[in-house]
Amino acid sequence: MTDREATREYLDRFLGHAASAGALTVVAVADRLGLFSGLAQGPATPATLAGRCGVDRRYLEEALAALAAAGLVEYTAENGTFTLPAGAEACLVDSSSPYYVVGWAQILSALAGRVDELATAFAAGEGIPAPIYGDQLREAMARTNSPAIRALLVRKWLPTLPDVVAGLQRGIRVADIGCGSGTAARVIAEAFPASTVIGYDTDLASIETARSAGADLPNLSFEAVPAEQLPSSPSFDFILAIDAIHDMEAPQAALAAIRQALAANGCFLMVEPNAAPQLTDNLHPTGALLYALSTLYCVPVSRGGGSGGGLGAAWGPERAERMAREVGFGKFEKLAIQTRTNSFYRLAN
Repeated sequence: MTDREATREYLDRFLGHAASAGALTVVAVADRLGLFSGLAQGPATPATLAGRCGVDRRYLEEALAALAAAGLVEYTAENGTFTLPAGAEACLVDSSSPYYVVGWAQILSALAGRVDELATAFAAGEGIPAPIYGDQLREAMARTNSPAIRALLVRKWLPTLPDVVAGLQRGIRVADIGCGSGTAARVIAEAFPASTVIGYDTDLASIETARSAGADLPNLSFEAVPAEQLPSSPSFDFILAIDAIHDMEAPQAALAAIRQALAANGCFLMVEPNAAPQLTDNLHPTGALLYALSTLYCVPVSRGGGSGGGLGAAWGPERAERMAREVGFGKFEKLAIQTRTNSFYRLAN
């Protein structure tokens, strides 16, 4: 291959990524305006969709063309209509679906708005406190993560821990570490009213959102406490942390505190990104997304004020087990739960 051919091949690859980034930015705007919900009502011309959604027709012409070119909506030239493809409604419209992923466009849009802060942090070797990313990212992360938690936590994930389910039905103490807006804690508290559930997070805005959403459940509460300061008395029978440990400034200290707070026969469910130990095994589109998120959010927030080591999202099962055993966990088991993005681990003393 000549240098010119190689350059053209690379250019094509780069423009493909640029096209995807542009399409997802249009998706973020379309989502904000309810365009996908409008299309879910049936095929529509730009004029028809403008009437459904209260949006200017000319803007819709361009946005729908962009989405059609990206393959995210279908275009029928004979009558000039646009349609959601099969499967799209579960991904873009139905927020109760575990496949609801439209929030990813909002996440990437929010992260793109932090380029100046990221460049400064990279140059100085500093961290970026999570609140700097703002409400848009906080909301987007909740929108992206919550549907699968609501749909699968009690129905699919917890049944892999039958002893935990039996305890939850009987009534035990539960801690949700890095609870965010509180979805997992609320789901457990609703499903198992005999159990007491406490969510912990350091983000005050998330804690306030969680408290507001869970105010109707007497067995649910939330505290603004770092994981490494998790109270150890009284102990917890079940602790879970969903996509949280790798974002912490002191993940080793957090694991140590969780082990200390866990009852003798207790169980810690740790959910972390699904990554192979070696970079060469992660060189695929899902790996690219994982490393991008880790670069733009996970490493910066885990470095905090500059003291954190920046564990990163792709720390993988081998390092996770090593760190867990270093703080005293005697049992570390990867559970047989299959998802595209996450791995599930059972830890015990």
